[in-house]
Amino acid sequence: MRNLSAILFASALVGVAGCGGTSAGPGGGGSAATAAKPDTNEQPGDNPLSNPAYLAANNVCSLFPLTELARQNGVKATKQAVAKKVAESETTAHDREQAFKGCMDALKTE
Repeated sequence: MRNLSAILFASALVGVAGCGGTSAGPGGGGSAATAAKPDTNEQPGDNPLSNPAYLAANNVCSLFPLTELARQNGVKATKQAVAKKVAESETTAHDREQAFKGCMDALKTE
């Protein structure tokens, strides 16, 4: 019985912790920080750092030297071949393009 009580208590804590204090509750009352941002005419692709595919590929391609990345991916040891292989895992053409750019940017710093 003691174990069941401990499990229920832990479950309740997880449930309460997940609620967080980020909502103003019903009826709004949100602060200016939570208000919608004004349109700055910025297109989604303008900042590659805001794209998860770019960031992930940039991180992957910065972990190892080009020769090791090529070996791991089974391609020639060229920046283009490695970046293309890394980008293949993305599901959309836009994300593949961003992943290719992210990897190429990481490999330029070698």
